[in-house]
Amino acid sequence: MCKGTLRWLNRLDVKDRLYFAPLDGVTAGEWDIDTQDEDSIALIHEGMIYRASEAIRMALAEVGGIGYGIAFFLKMIPLRWREWGYRWIAQRRKTLVTEERCGVLDEGVREKILE
Repeated sequence: MCKGTLRWLNRLDVKDRLYFAPLDGVTAGEWDIDTQDEDSIALIHEGMIYRASEAIRMALAEVGGIGYGIAFFLKMIPLRWREWGYRWIAQRRKTLVTEERCGVLDEGVREKILE
């Protein structure tokens, strides 16, 4: 699901604003991102680190277009509920996504992967 999320965000990112880095990589280490929660995503925006559902919402807002609309809708949902939904999906991701394409990244995503 993680790489599927990257592909989806990259398709929405027509302005090429997003770059991606593994949480156990050099880039995340430079930002001192807590990697104990490996079922999470982190987003760095204007010097702030966002995690989990808020990182997804901020990424969607950043890509613009339909992503901005989805982010606007998500912001209306209380953070506590969004976090619950994020955790629910994260815990069940292997049963929700049966496709085994996780190791394959599309062209356009590979170029946006940081160390």
